[in-house]
Amino acid sequence: MTSIQKLMTGSLTIPALGLIAVLRILNVSGLLASNFFFLSFIFIFAGFILVLGVPEIFKTARHRDSVRERVMRDISHANPLPPAGAQAMIVELNELGFHRLGETLTVIPDSDSGLTWWLANQEGSISVEVVDIYDTPTCQFTTIFLNNAVLETTCPTGRNITKKNYYAQTTDDSIKTAYAQHLRVEKSLRTRHGVPRRMPTLIDYINWDPIYRELYVQHKFGSQVRESIIKVMDFAVGFLVFAGVYLVVR
Repeated sequence: MTSIQKLMTGSLTIPALGLIAVLRILNVSGLLASNFFFLSFIFIFAGFILVLGVPEIFKTARHRDSVRERVMRDISHANPLPPAGAQAMIVELNELGFHRLGETLTVIPDSDSGLTWWLANQEGSISVEVVDIYDTPTCQFTTIFLNNAVLETTCPTGRNITKKNYYAQTTDDSIKTAYAQHLRVEKSLRTRHGVPRRMPTLIDYINWDPIYRELYVQHKFGSQVRESIIKVMDFAVGFLVFAGVYLVVR
């Protein structure tokens, strides 16, 4: 049993323990029967939230583990056309000096495959991945330093993560602003990590992906698991605290 499974199994005991506590209080203080029904509802609802949330947590954890096994296939020869939103991003990136590297199909076990449109700057030191997930186009600027440290800047959605040798940032502003932000942070990281690695071809990134998965998938997708746990626990604990306050007031 993983640490996440242990945490969730323990969390499911909260409503049961809470209900036992309520029964004990009823016996000692003689609260009205209506209080019992009210508090029972609170604890049952908190448990209901946990029951709904726990599968989502496990799903996120499974996806993280599946990403470690993903395979990127070069399908540039097919020249797949991007959806309108992704195409608009590519045009804007071309205007910023980025050129086409090619396209990949990423196959993830037990998950949907995904197309990625790859671009790079003229120096081959910054790549851009353009994806279209549920009709939401997103791009990610990536710099890989000589010591394998990675800087990622996503637009318009993503996560802000700072770990050893892994830096992820996001902005919901324009692509131009995201690129400027990426360049600014990249410059500040050179003292610590050296100059960016030049990777001028799509094959360079496909060959790099196993190293990335080994070093950074846990950093990137582990945060999603933690966020799912915190979100579920916040709801459940919130109801339990509300019940506790009710008891004190009564």
